[in-house]
Amino acid sequence: MTATLGAMGSFATALYDALLSAGVAADRAREVVDLFDRAVDERYGLHAQVLATKVDLAELRLATTSDLTEFRSATKSDLAELRLATTSDLAQLRAATRSDFAELRAATKSDIAELRAATKSDIAELSAATKSDIAELSAATKSDIAGLRSEFAEHRMATKSDLAEFRSSVTREISETNVRVARLETRIAETKSDLVKWMLAALTTQTALLLALKLV
Repeated sequence: MTATLGAMGSFATALYDALLSAGVAADRAREVVDLFDRAVDERYGLHAQVLATKVDLAELRLATTSDLTEFRSATKSDLAELRLATTSDLAQLRAATRSDFAELRAATKSDIAELRAATKSDIAELSAATKSDIAELSAATKSDIAGLRSEFAEHRMATKSDLAEFRSSVTREISETNVRVARLETRIAETKSDLVKWMLAALTTQTALLLALKLV
């Protein structure tokens, strides 16, 4: 009996003594106290599980924020590299076009100088051929630039589409996480309410026993 009372907490010991004083058998009193201890342990175990779930949700939010930051950084880097490469390609195309024009002009001047020594008819024919070549080269250059602009526009549209899909996915995941958090908070509130009710009931029982003992 002494060992049993030593293993009990102060409240459990007081409850045990009160039951004995109320005329409850010792075995029955120990069963009531054991049942009370198990109920308290189960309540605290549930509370500990709810706290662990909160920590898991916090870690999930942190991981999602980190992934989103890394994706934005990578996207900015890719856009910067694409702009740099496009600018470099345009610069090379312009330099090549200027070089071609310079070579064509030099050749044209040389041909004109040689043809001037020949007949006026030959000079007229050469002038017409030169204008045609310049027109074709200009058209080809414009076509190449238009193609580059079209490709760049396609890359930008694809990047915007990917960003929109990712943002939609992240927004959906955050909404689902908020719903789960709200449910867990509701469960926590219900658990707290049940625990308070249970403690009030236990306190009421103890008070009733004490009053009954005083009346006896």
